[in-house]
Amino acid sequence: MSGPEDESATDGPDADRAKDASRELARQLATPEGARTMRALQRAGKLHLPEPAFRLPPEPGAAGTGGAARLPWPISIWQPRGEGADLVFVRPEPLPLGDHFAARREIRPKRAPLPLRVCLFGESAAAGYLYAPGLTPAGVLEGQLRAVAGDGAAEVVDLARTNETLGSLVATLESAVQIQPDVLVIFAGNNWNLLETPEVSPYAPSVAARQRFAEAWREGGRAGPVALAAGRLRGIVEAAFARVALIARAIGVPVVVVVPEVSLAGWESRQPVGWLSAAEHGGPHLPRARRRSATGAGGTIGGWYR
Repeated sequence: MSGPEDESATDGPDADRAKDASRELARQLATPEGARTMRALQRAGKLHLPEPAFRLPPEPGAAGTGGAARLPWPISIWQPRGEGADLVFVRPEPLPLGDHFAARREIRPKRAPLPLRVCLFGESAAAGYLYAPGLTPAGVLEGQLRAVAGDGAAEVVDLARTNETLGSLVATLESAVQIQPDVLVIFAGNNWNLLETPEVSPYAPSVAARQRFAEAWREGGRAGPVALAAGRLRGIVEAAFARVALIARAIGVPVVVVVPEVSLAGWESRQPVGWLSAAEHGGPHLPRARRRSATGAGGTIGGWYR
């Protein structure tokens, strides 16, 4: 049994007072006036959970860790297995019709200076949507690096994902410090207007979001919600890249940001896609996300080509 000095923080007079205060707060918020107050606080941005501060996993034996490092945690869908020299991150089996992630089965932490490890993060354009796993930007980039520097000089770990959002991308990037990247490459931007600000729409799920949309429309007409979305998106992007910069400085590696060349507004997803031969797409160059008329095919193809 635990002695008095081991009394749980959930017991005792202070805990009882906290429970009573919580019950009283819940009772007040259940009233119409309480609900109005809560919505006003939401609109004012006063109700939110603080962002956790980024911390690198402590080194084994570091002061204050009791000689033990932080336990490994997942890198996107790759789950940690084993420990120490046997640590490996393992991908679950793909779904019957595939999924949004790269096909690589295992990722292991680096054990030697070479090959240099490039970690690629991004959205469907970076994942090679419609052509993956046969052709991906990660594979093309790795081929280019090896052609320039030698077969054992570099590798590219593909951590891009179709339908990626900035929050998920940054979380994956943060967890990737466990595999000792030498360069971080972020290829993103096409999803930002579509996936990053869904609350700035008449279909927003929260009452506060609907109120902001209505106020923006009332004050600025159609341009109001557009401006609201732009401001909201700017804040999301700034926060995401501030965090990326913090992580990159902490582990001492460079970041390369690749912005999609063209807008995908109006882009058609034709499946199955057409493949272009090596002669047609000009050899092993990083493809560009576009669509064009297929020569002699009498139609269009959507997907990757040079």
